[in-house]
Amino acid sequence: MASAHDGADGQTPGRRGRVSMSAREVFAILGQRGLLTPDLVVQLQHMVGFRNIAVHEYDTLDMTIAVRVITHDIDSLRQLAGHLLQRYLSST
Repeated sequence: MASAHDGADGQTPGRRGRVSMSAREVFAILGQRGLLTPDLVVQLQHMVGFRNIAVHEYDTLDMTIAVRVITHDIDSLRQLAGHLLQRYLSST
C-alpha cells in the first residue's frame, strides 16, 4: 500500500524512501486523494498548529483555546481514527 508520502513532487526522500513533509501537507494530500473530507482536513491542519504552539511555545498558550481543543476539536481525531480504521478493515 502506498504511503501518503509517496510520489510528492519536489520533495526529497527521507528515511525508508519516504518523502519528508509537514503534517499539514500530509493531511492535504489525504484530502486530495479523497481519504478525508475537506472539512476534516482543515480541522486537522488547525490542530497541527495548536500542537506546535502547545509544544514549542507553551508560555504563550491560551488556556481558553486549549480547553476548546480538548473538549470540542477532539472529535476531529475521532473522525480521523474512524477513517483510518475503515481503510484498514477494507484492505484486510
